[in-house]
Amino acid sequence: MPAFRTILHAIAALVLLRLSAAAVEERRVADSPKGPAGAIIAVANLTGTPGASGRVVFNWYNNRGNVNVTLKGSLTNITMSHIRLRNMTLGNPIIAGILPRMVSWIPKMLDPPVSFTNSYTFNATFDARYLKMIRSDMTANTFLSLLGQGSLYVSVSTTGQPGGALQGPLICKGDCKSHTGY
Repeated sequence: MPAFRTILHAIAALVLLRLSAAAVEERRVADSPKGPAGAIIAVANLTGTPGASGRVVFNWYNNRGNVNVTLKGSLTNITMSHIRLRNMTLGNPIIAGILPRMVSWIPKMLDPPVSFTNSYTFNATFDARYLKMIRSDMTANTFLSLLGQGSLYVSVSTTGQPGGALQGPLICKGDCKSHTGY
């Protein structure tokens, strides 16, 4: 009987080890966004307000930018979200509007603002024409160069924190050049 118990403990330990390895692999995969060959991928982890956080996955593919923002926790009265240029001298200008979608160079706020508990997700897509509409000197190449330099960040603003309740730098996966796909 003791040998049977030892074997049972060994099997249970192997099962737990396998489950642990699967959980680590699942987290690793979730932290490594995928994209088609030729896409440029960047990620931002948003922090700032206690009790709230976020993750941004950005990809540039076929001359289009795609932004997916997932917020977690709780945040009250979100008014807007943008990709900004980290440049205090220029006032950290908006490079692209994520929420709400900008239809001119003048930023608009959500009316009414959005609040959430648990999670909230939003997306935006843009191209070079959109970038030029927001800033006349912005081209796709300039945007991608700024991304590669680590000069772009994402902000989520609220009525109580108009400068950004959550912020985080967009960091390229790899060297900010087209990758070979996954």
